Amino acid sequence: MNVIRLLSLALFIISLMIGGFYLYNRVDPEPIELKEVSNELQNDIERIGSREEKAYQWIYTEDIDYAYLEEIEREWIEKYQKPKHMVEYLFAAITLDDIELFVEAFEPGVISQDLFLVDTIDKEKVAKDIITRITRNDKLSEVNYLSERLTNHHYEAKVEVQLLYEDDKKVRLPLEMRLFGTSHHDDDEVFYITTSAWDIIDTIEKQTSE
Repeated sequence: MNVIRLLSLALFIISLMIGGFYLYNRVDPEPIELKEVSNELQNDIERIGSREEKAYQWIYTEDIDYAYLEEIEREWIEKYQKPKHMVEYLFAAITLDDIELFVEAFEPGVISQDLFLVDTIDKEKVAKDIITRITRNDKLSEVNYLSERLTNHHYEAKVEVQLLYEDDKKVRLPLEMRLFGTSHHDDDEVFYITTSAWDIIDTIEKQTSE
């Protein structure tokens, strides 16, 4: 009887391992349309900027409507509480070649350390170089969202994306991110990337040098 139970338990564990493998490794790629997400990000920034400007104009006529400003912020927060949207944001910023937006995709401590690893005063040049090396001199043509796994009570996420380049090189890129409070509210968390930009470059260059 004990032998039968042990065999049953072993088969059960094996089935779980196989199931886990298929769950996290056999996934259908979900394309991230780079042009579409870039346009969407630009439109979001312009729309939010316009509404914030309108709200602050009320200072000169009446009390500022803080509820209105919080509504603007709430839309942004709800969007970037989803890991996939942060990945879209990252590659939209890269596609737009926008240094400021690119830097803001990362947890501040991580990107600050990355930028200061290079001994130069011009940190914008360092960020630009990072973007250039991720795109491999503007050869990045497609991005596919492969998998997503939430951990630590959904406060952390591990995702994997596939990068395709014009010279037919392919990269499987793991990214880690974590929820952090915004500058206004600690309890209104959004995902920021916690993977070092240099680790991203290292993964890309290792897989494209073959």
